[in-house]
Amino acid sequence: MIPDLKLISEINCYVLEPVPGDSISKSVVGEGWFSPDRKLHALFLDLLSGNAFVWRRENLGITYEYPYGRQIIPGWKLQMPIPDFLAAVKDRGPTGSEIDHWLAKLQTFNPGWSVQCSAQQAKWSLINHLKGDYQDRTAKWVEICFGPEDGVDVRERANRFMEEAIELFQAAGGTENDVRELAGHVFSKPVGDPEQETGGVLLTLSALSNAQKIDMLAAGENELDRVWTIFPRIRAKHASAIKGSPLPGKLPEES
Repeated sequence: MIPDLKLISEINCYVLEPVPGDSISKSVVGEGWFSPDRKLHALFLDLLSGNAFVWRRENLGITYEYPYGRQIIPGWKLQMPIPDFLAAVKDRGPTGSEIDHWLAKLQTFNPGWSVQCSAQQAKWSLINHLKGDYQDRTAKWVEICFGPEDGVDVRERANRFMEEAIELFQAAGGTENDVRELAGHVFSKPVGDPEQETGGVLLTLSALSNAQKIDMLAAGENELDRVWTIFPRIRAKHASAIKGSPLPGKLPEES
């Protein structure tokens, strides 16, 4: 099964040397390591997509530790004798990239050795976002950062959501005047149902992400990772906010 390009975070290849007197074990030859840049992933996987290349789906022995738990990372792996590997890619022709330099280097190794390639699945793609896992992990961060009471303060959560929504609107080219016009339009209508409006937010955010070629779920995972590293700073900023004001607090250096 060829690795799914959309789900891959990185690709690593190694040269393996058999251990003398051991029919199973192999040692990694450091000079044979190769990790193509992300922009070359499609080209590299296309090169290794012929019938000769047998990719197997398996755990890669990689574990991510998070403040909220542990995640074992699976992926795809193939292993072939170097001569077979080089023979299989020979007919595909040069790629015009750094891949060619690595293939040339492979020709200098002992033909009795083998090459192993692994494609690591992106951690964000392993999580059941839309059925609560991401929401639960966000709730854990909010509780630790702001405390159990502020974490369920609907007005405060709505204010911070609106702040981020306007920042995204601005980043997408929207203006302050646009915001004022849209606010007037929305507040001229009856109040909506929170659950339906939440669905509308998620739907339109997905559409905007597609238009900007942004992976929405990956962006969400990256942001949750980031805020765990700076939550003391976020907590201090929150503590400086004026009670009852929709505006966020400020740190001394931001004043």
